Amino acid sequence: PYTTLFRSFTYRYSQNALGSDEIRPISGTPYQYWGGLGMMVVESTDTLWIMKLEKEYQQALAWIQAELRFDLNHFTSVFETIIRMVGGLLSGYALTQDPVYLQKAEDLADRLMASYEGLLNHPNVNLATGAGSQVEKKSSLAEIATNYVEFMYTTIMIVVLDICRKSRGILSIGRRPNRLLNS
Repeated sequence: PYTTLFRSFTYRYSQNALGSDEIRPISGTPYQYWGGLGMMVVESTDTLWIMKLEKEYQQALAWIQAELRFDLNHFTSVFETIIRMVGGLLSGYALTQDPVYLQKAEDLADRLMASYEGLLNHPNVNLATGAGSQVEKKSSLAEIATNYVEFMYTTIMIVVLDICRKSRGILSIGRRPNRLLNS
């Protein structure tokens, strides 16, 4: 029953609002509360994958690959964007190992870093310009913890992939006998 319900919701979203941040529940029309980041697509990909809704997952992935961009001249909540977008992209990567998720997460995390000046000073940031909207002196524990976890996971995955790529290069030496000692 849950799969049927989720599939029905996904169909309505894909027909009326694909790429929008939200869909209005009664009218079924798109709503760009977060400036057009595509929050709903990114947030739902892990659920589509886990529920084995292959057609719906492929449609969401295609949108992420071709349409998802972050150069939006719009102030967005750093906390919400980290937890929903960076978290959604990292979840997609963890489940599928598709590098597009990690590439997009890195791009977005770099843009969100503009909100930091030693501390999280700007709770809202313009993703296109890096400008902060206001200065805050206090942050919630949830915000601090979320920022730490999402940014650390992004960093770890990027570093691990870089090391793996370099390691594969080392292995290629073994395929060339003239590069081995005592050959």
